[in-house]
Amino acid sequence: MAAAMKHMASNFAKLDKFEGMEVIIQSWNNSRRGPSVTMMTMSAEVESSMMNMDEAIQVSFIIDKLPLSWKDFKHTLKHKKEELTLVELGSYLRIEESLKVQDNDKPKGNNVAGPYNQMFMLNIVNDNIASAFMSTSKLNDSILWQARLGHVHFKRMQDMSKDGLIPAFDMDTEKCNTCMLTKITKKLFQNIKRETEVLELIHSDLCDLLATPSLGNKKYFVTFIDDASRFYYVYLLNTKDEALDKFKVFKTEVELQQRSLIKRFRTDRGGEYMDTLYFLSVGIIHETTAPYTPQQNGISERKNRVLREMVNFMLSYLGLSQGLWGEAMLTPCYLLNRIPNKRNMITPYELWTKKKSNLNYLKVWGCRAVVRLPELKLM
Repeated sequence: MAAAMKHMASNFAKLDKFEGMEVIIQSWNNSRRGPSVTMMTMSAEVESSMMNMDEAIQVSFIIDKLPLSWKDFKHTLKHKKEELTLVELGSYLRIEESLKVQDNDKPKGNNVAGPYNQMFMLNIVNDNIASAFMSTSKLNDSILWQARLGHVHFKRMQDMSKDGLIPAFDMDTEKCNTCMLTKITKKLFQNIKRETEVLELIHSDLCDLLATPSLGNKKYFVTFIDDASRFYYVYLLNTKDEALDKFKVFKTEVELQQRSLIKRFRTDRGGEYMDTLYFLSVGIIHETTAPYTPQQNGISERKNRVLREMVNFMLSYLGLSQGLWGEAMLTPCYLLNRIPNKRNMITPYELWTKKKSNLNYLKVWGCRAVVRLPELKLM
């Protein structure tokens, strides 16, 4: 550590003393040229001196030598100097120069060359020693105001301009690269055709509530959802490797009740169903989603979210502990199968059993009840 500090101190001493630096600093303070111009000159001087200088040290030195008129901005940069690169520092300096130009109310549209009517862009190729060169481009008012407003959408800026909240500006036809990189979203999935026959497609997903074990020492639950009717089953699990065994139980029951066979089975890429020999032996096509694409199994994902929300509400409403989540989980499963689907206003229970459901007997889950126990008969 001591050797590293000594090396950094010697580098700073070299940077302060190498030939031409005093002239650069003096010209910076006395001239009206912008810091980005001088930053390019300083980087070129450092490169020509062939000093093996770390990039972080160069950034710290340049911030420390900012002129007095940049006092407030210099104080802000000091808090970020350990995270900044030379490219990012050049970007900060260009934006600050542009803001100073606007604040000074300089005439717009003037093509006179100079730092007050031009934005200096610093392009740095990072090697052992950073080398720099400059190019200039016209500052656009729309880009500047978008930066001031935190990169809001251009349409929002137009509305603000019409209401007089900001001055009128020329709309930039080019898209903001920063917005395209930071606001990028995944493209919406197209509407997927829904199956019309039960057991044509079964969706499944395993979920961990990250809660205390239930009264039966269960830690996970798995759902099996029929695509056509949206009727589903829930099973509580002790471990994840029980999921395939529960599917076998589910398969035997539903195929017997519906007098049909499961054709396709869709899951994510969890390891609980990676038994290809079993699915090949029973003739079921096992469909798996692409990596990091839960939208392809969105039916199970949304069902798990609804189940978790209902369980949390039921436990919170009655003031019960999280240890009862397993017992509470079975009730939302029963209820949601008997609540009409918003798409066709038919209950999954009716589509599954071809019978109307009756909910007149329902009671609030967790309410107090009196149970009459019969008297024991002596033998």
